[in-house]
Amino acid sequence: MGTAARPTPISISSVLSDPSSRDGKWGLKQRRVYELDEDGNRIRDADGNFVFNAVPTTDWGRPETLEYWRQTWAEMCNAKFAEKGLDVRRRKSPSIRR
Repeated sequence: MGTAARPTPISISSVLSDPSSRDGKWGLKQRRVYELDEDGNRIRDADGNFVFNAVPTTDWGRPETLEYWRQTWAEMCNAKFAEKGLDVRRRKSPSIRR
């Protein structure tokens, strides 16, 4: 009976929106969308800086994504511990009431 191949942390992130390019360089996690006036020109604030909104290009900051990563990491760790014959799950202590 063989064991199923487990994904590595790198392959976990690759199933999500990945800002890296095909050449292996990292891309941006967010991009700027500038506020425009009625003529299509970028608007400046009181300090002279262009006004923009930061738009995420990945889903890395979403709670659902982080929960998926946590769950997947826990499954990978537990599988490795089981493979080594270790049981590291928390046990309820009789002296602790919940």
